[in-house]
Amino acid sequence: MAADMTFGKALAQFRKRAGISIFDLTVLMGWKGTGPVIELEKGKRMPRPNTIDRLGVALNLTHSDICFLRGLAGYMPYTTMPTQAQILTVLNAVVDMVREYPFPCYITDYRGIYWLYNPAETALMDMSFEELAHLMRRVTGIFDIVFDSRLGLAARLGNRDQTERDHIFRFKAHNQYRRHERFYLSYPDCMRARLTDEDYARFAAAWNAVEVTLERNKLVYPFGGFMRSSGDVQITLAAVHGFHFDRVEQPILHLNDLFDLVYYRPVGSPDEQQACHAYFASFKWSPDQFTKLWEHVDVQTIIDMYDQDNVMATKP
Repeated sequence: MAADMTFGKALAQFRKRAGISIFDLTVLMGWKGTGPVIELEKGKRMPRPNTIDRLGVALNLTHSDICFLRGLAGYMPYTTMPTQAQILTVLNAVVDMVREYPFPCYITDYRGIYWLYNPAETALMDMSFEELAHLMRRVTGIFDIVFDSRLGLAARLGNRDQTERDHIFRFKAHNQYRRHERFYLSYPDCMRARLTDEDYARFAAAWNAVEVTLERNKLVYPFGGFMRSSGDVQITLAAVHGFHFDRVEQPILHLNDLFDLVYYRPVGSPDEQQACHAYFASFKWSPDQFTKLWEHVDVQTIIDMYDQDNVMATKP
């Protein structure tokens, strides 16, 4: 994907992916000449919504693909964030539940930005609370954590390739109907300034390789946990403990599916799970050892940035 993606470019990509020539698409659409297809792909004309639907049928596109084309043509709405007060009312209501969960648990928004870490995240990340707070002040996202080798997590993942692909797949699946929005179109380029050259090359390759397709094991979201006896995430903690987790996502109610609660659930043999419980129980966190985005940055600036993206996208 690219920030300069247009309806015409996307249509041409879908047509080529389907192995259909301009002439064949013309026939499928019942048009008398190839001119309309050529003009659409070159951006010289914009189709009506019903024409986009017919193009989708001709190219055997999924519903989300058709909505992507509709969005690029200006017919789809853009994501609108709740107010700061509405967001914090809901997130503060789940703080105790997140804090009391004995294993890593956090809250992210639809763009993958962390809004809340529970104390167990310090053990997972092998960081102090001060270091986690610094990440919050940087407005860190899921791709920073998984791909930035300087943070140390990547080197401790026993299934790094799988974990990276899973995070990208879940992000893409969660935002299938937002692919026309500026934040999505900016990937993978937007991560270039946040990662080292080597890490960015790895991220870009993974981003371009992962597709949300109609494969059997990817039709249920979140996929993975019920397919893998070894869990979604395999990680080494404290240099010696190797633990396996399922990574479970639950949308948070009252926020229009814009925020997810994500928690790690130990899997493996009974002995492995018992060792995992014992390891995390060995930490004695106090109730105030919590990392909240709204205590480290002005979250109104984040909300404004999200909304401003969409205002700019709607300008001619």
